[in-house]
Parts: sequence; structure tokens; C-alpha cells
Amino acid sequence: WNLTDEGTLGAQQRKHHHQIKRQTGSKEDIFREVLQSSDHAVSEHRARRETINEKLKMESQERRQGQERM
Repeated sequence: WNLTDEGTLGAQQRKHHHQIKRQTGSKEDIFREVLQSSDHAVSEHRARRETINEKLKMESQERRQGQERM
């Protein structure tokens, strides 16, 4: 071994460590994105459900008003 080989080996080890660390960060980023996506999907589902409930209430009121007129 000479100093150049050790320097290169050390650089390779640091690069490998950086890649591992970056992969870990990427997994955390992906997990965070999945959670955000899930939260967004839940919010969209809730909004659709509320819209449907409001529409059903309006239709029910219109039917009652139509029956009262008869």
C-alpha cells in the first residue's frame, strides 16, 4: 500500500458512505411523500363525501317540498 492507494480507498469509502446515507434520505423522502399523498387522498375522499351528502340533503328537501304542494 502506498499513500495514493490509501487516499483512493478512503475516498471510495467516503463515497460509498455518502451513497448509503443518500439512499436512507431517499427512503425517508419517499415515506414522507407517501404520507402526504395518503393525507391528500383522505381529504379528497372527505370532500367528495361531503358534496354527495349536501346533494342528497338538497334532493330530499326538494322531494319534501314537492310532496307538501300536493
